[in-house]
Amino acid sequence: MAAGLRPARHVLVLGAGVAGLAAAQKLQAEGFRVTVVEARSRIGGRVWTDRSSGVPIEMGAAWVHGGANQNPVVPPLIAAGRNLVPSPETIGLLTPTGYASAAATERAWAEYQAWREALEDTPQGTLAEALIRRPLSPLARVFVNAELEFDGGAPAARLAVRSLTEGREMPGGDRMVAGGYDGLVESLARGLTIRRGAEVVSVFCGDPEVVVALRSQERLTAEAVVCTLPLGVLQTMTGSFLALAATLSPKSRVWPWARWSALWASGIGCGGRPTFRPGR
Repeated sequence: MAAGLRPARHVLVLGAGVAGLAAAQKLQAEGFRVTVVEARSRIGGRVWTDRSSGVPIEMGAAWVHGGANQNPVVPPLIAAGRNLVPSPETIGLLTPTGYASAAATERAWAEYQAWREALEDTPQGTLAEALIRRPLSPLARVFVNAELEFDGGAPAARLAVRSLTEGREMPGGDRMVAGGYDGLVESLARGLTIRRGAEVVSVFCGDPEVVVALRSQERLTAEAVVCTLPLGVLQTMTGSFLALAATLSPKSRVWPWARWSALWASGIGCGGRPTFRPGR
């Protein structure tokens, strides 16, 4: 939206996750006056480092994929003084009778990798259908759960085979953030104007201003809005964004109706990650 604006004009960025903060920094660097609007009391979105136990525990994002040349989160993390450490590669498969042997685990891993490579040549259907066409041993099936269903936050029946190619653009292995992933949020939020506890309920594109209504009944105005709200939030605001689409002229309606429909039809994954604290 900002491409047609003159610098020094006001832009509202909806959502103070990593995407919103990064967009706000970019706009501010280009000379725009920016306000970030966040519904929660905390910022960071899916980057959430909990320190209540005295040590940083990642409740959301935990890994950094790829190297500095591929992953844009690396420079701000380094600027925040965080170190990246290799993710442990040790694999242990726990079965009903105890841990599988190292040899059995290695065979299962090789079987799983061969299964993935074979599927990438014919990226059709769901992972569940692929498991029927090409079954895996029980041990190898564990890797489908640990790597694909866990990352996707959904069972194999809801995950497409084409998702296997995700992450190829960021080679170089996985690393973790020593000191907490929240260093990324601190770095990106520096120098920004952020309204916390400001829940957006509707957006109206007028002429010449955009009006954003908050749950508190306050109205915010600006010349443009950058929306970085996550999919789940957008889906709860269906009526509001239908109204927004209706206010746009055919010339300015960037998203055709087919894309709006796809957004509403998309699924959302949900995963959990247990954290264990050694006893003293």
